[in-house]
Amino acid sequence: MLCRAVMMLPLLIALLTAVAVQGSPEEAKLFDELFDGYNKDVRPVATPSDMPIDTVDVQFGMTLTRLSNVDIRAQEISIQGWPKMVRCH
Repeated sequence: MLCRAVMMLPLLIALLTAVAVQGSPEEAKLFDELFDGYNKDVRPVATPSDMPIDTVDVQFGMTLTRLSNVDIRAQEISIQGWPKMVRCH
């Protein structure tokens, strides 16, 4: 009996995990509204005729949120932050 319970444990964990990661109906509605009409194959260019020659300018940055560690001897700094990407028009 104990052996059967141990064998069923991974299945029980998988089922509980699957139930726990489901989003709410509001989350599904938001996702559907945000990606309604989204086409991942379309490039963000002004007009379709610009596709072969036009480029997309993107600005990259980082917002520092935490200075984790400073090691003066090894000359290392550990930081945490958020990446920031902005499409320039």
